[in-house]
Amino acid sequence: MTLLEYIKTRSAGEEIAVHDKNYEMESYFYNDKPEDKWDKAMLKIASVLDVVEIEKRDGFFYVKGVTVNLSELIEKKLDKLKEAELFIKPTVNAIMRDMMNILSGYVSEDWLMDFANILASKE
Repeated sequence: MTLLEYIKTRSAGEEIAVHDKNYEMESYFYNDKPEDKWDKAMLKIASVLDVVEIEKRDGFFYVKGVTVNLSELIEKKLDKLKEAELFIKPTVNAIMRDMMNILSGYVSEDWLMDFANILASKE
């Protein structure tokens, strides 16, 4: 299941904590209608991430967050990311080190949309 498919199963406006399966990071995605380019880019990214684990607290249904394959996707798209010159140091480690800042809004809407388009591009 993709992260977007999972998001759509949650309540409207719900915040979903998202972690990478290989790197320590946390970001938040929301089940909201996209209102701007930023929201659309975040949902585009969510549409190409696979959920590999749903983390439940103490065995109850309360969901703590989900784990996705973000670093693996970045590794697959690394050549395209290098071509686009979005990063000063286009390595998986450097990109993932900045990922929480990127997904938290420390880049422009246009930059995030470029990033999302690369991640969503067909090989």
